[in-house]
Amino acid sequence: MNKPTSLLARGSLLALLGVVASTPLNMGGCSVNNMNVGGLIQGGGQAIQGATLGEKDELAIGESAVCAITSQYPLSTDEKLNKYVNLVGLTVASACPRDDIQFCFGVLETNEVNAFSAPGGFVLITRGALRQMDDEAELAGVLAHEIGHVVLRHGFDVTKAAMQAEGLSTMAKSASPDQQLGAGADGLSKTLLSQGWAQPQEFSADDEAVHYIVRAGYDPASFERFLKRLDQSGGSLMSTHPGKHERLAKVSAMIDKLAARGKGQTLKPRFAENVAK
Repeated sequence: MNKPTSLLARGSLLALLGVVASTPLNMGGCSVNNMNVGGLIQGGGQAIQGATLGEKDELAIGESAVCAITSQYPLSTDEKLNKYVNLVGLTVASACPRDDIQFCFGVLETNEVNAFSAPGGFVLITRGALRQMDDEAELAGVLAHEIGHVVLRHGFDVTKAAMQAEGLSTMAKSASPDQQLGAGADGLSKTLLSQGWAQPQEFSADDEAVHYIVRAGYDPASFERFLKRLDQSGGSLMSTHPGKHERLAKVSAMIDKLAARGKGQTLKPRFAENVAK
């Protein structure tokens, strides 16, 4: 497969970030292609009919979710940091099985420890989460987890379920496309910002993450250490990512199954150079 080649034309998120990342830090698998965000946002609603959402609508849904998240948490304008997070994210994304997603990464200026993802390849991590990390492999692990949610289409599934719960699948003729999309996107935003993913979704995203980390050349034990840190911290760290203890056990078992512990890079000096605590 081809490596990611560019990160362009991502609409409002990149306009706010002011970042263009051209290549991943490590070579990897799938390609990350350019997409016409503006055209889809303007025309995507025309194709949305209740529960018949298609993959072509994912980018519009993701843009809506990003707007909700960045309304609550401002995007960082730290160009160096945003570029670094994008490059690490693209390195991990290069190891994913999807070659039809153009991933885009950003940092949120809040001390809360969290990370978010939305359909269409949007991944956001908080400054608070970065401060809890010790090396680049930990960052790669958290971004890999969010990439896993995107690859497995968890946000898309939540959106469809929210539309069905509102009865919009039977209102296709009376509800406007904007109303249909709005109801689904509101449901997704609520999941991302308050309710959190279901535990099966968290476990499956972790499983994907471990595989991506290993393929990208990072030490998966760093992701394990980060989850252990969260598990021991108590409180509300990663409040929208439930089941920290169970997640840690499953991640540890997967790393052992792959016999990958300690075999990749951690790149602690490079992380320290780019992420100010």
